[in-house]
Formats: sequence, C-alpha cells, structure tokens
Amino acid sequence: MNEKKVDSAKNDGEKLKMQMPWVEYLCKLTAAFELDDGVNVEDPGESVDGKVTIKIHVMSYPKYLALKELLLQPGDVGGVQVTLEFVYDGPSEEEGSFLYRFAFAGNKYVRSIMMEPGFGGVPNLYTIMENDVIQFFDDNLSDYQGKVNFLPSDLYNELFKSSAFCHFNQIDKKANEEDDPVGIPLGEWP
Repeated sequence: MNEKKVDSAKNDGEKLKMQMPWVEYLCKLTAAFELDDGVNVEDPGESVDGKVTIKIHVMSYPKYLALKELLLQPGDVGGVQVTLEFVYDGPSEEEGSFLYRFAFAGNKYVRSIMMEPGFGGVPNLYTIMENDVIQFFDDNLSDYQGKVNFLPSDLYNELFKSSAFCHFNQIDKKANEEDDPVGIPLGEWP
C-alpha cells in the first residue's frame, strides 16, 4: 500500500495522505528534472512485491551517460527496493544519419558524410565541409566593409542542434579523394 490516510485536515479541507518514503523519493527526482526538457522521470505506479523501478528517459546521449554514472541508485527506501533504469530516447544511429543526409542533400558546402564507431557504442557522424568562407553583411564594426566571415563548419555548428554524435569538420585542403576518399559523396545516397 502506497499511502495511509491520516485524520488531520489540510488547508483545502481534504484528508492528509501519508505517502510511502519511495513516493517521496520519486517526487524529489521528478522535481529535480521538471525544468529539463531532455529528461523525463516516469511514474512507475504501484510497488510490486516490495520493488519498484523508476525509468528516467534521457534525450541526449552524453547526459544519459552522465546521469547513469552520477545518480545514486536509491536501494531500500522505506522497505521498498527502488531501482533507477536509464533509457536513452535520442535518435538512433540510422535515424540521425538519415536526418543529416536529407538535410544536406544538394548543399554545396557539404562535401560528404561519414560514420565512425564512437564511445559507448554510439557512432560519430562526421559532416565534412568544403574549404570555403561564408561571408555576408552584418553591420560588423570590426570589419571595414561590415561583413562577417565563417568557415562552413563553424557556421553549421552554431545553426544546428548539437548532438552527441554529429560533428562538422572542414576537409583537409591537401586531401585527394582518389588517394584517400573522405566519406560518402552526397550524390551517391539512395
């Protein structure tokens, strides 16, 4: 049983309900992440056979790893065995790669995209940018003509949502695709 009625009255006229200590722990955990859009604490419902598992859904892979490492497993809380289960709800390798490939199809600044294995089994998606300078007027007082200058990789890092696995890089100006191909050229995707 998760709650016990007490005859004392609250300010709103209802009976005060005493909660089990694990429910208080759930409330603390939920409150700690209520303002974080990338973390959702799932209400596990009733405890079963003196055990309850609280699922924590995380959208960012680095945050998933950090929370999994840093949050204490509560263990026994008021006679109920409480376990935290961390669930990564971010894009999978295929979904992430698919989105970036479609987003950059036909973009002349993007030379290719390649995927390499990364830390913890999550792949790194490298978007290789052409060696160009993007320049436009921006009433920049530090430039005589009022222009700002960006490498495509720097501009794209500012514009696109950061991801655990996508990196924007400039092509090595000495790279020769015939000797050392870099990634999959955009024109070859299905």
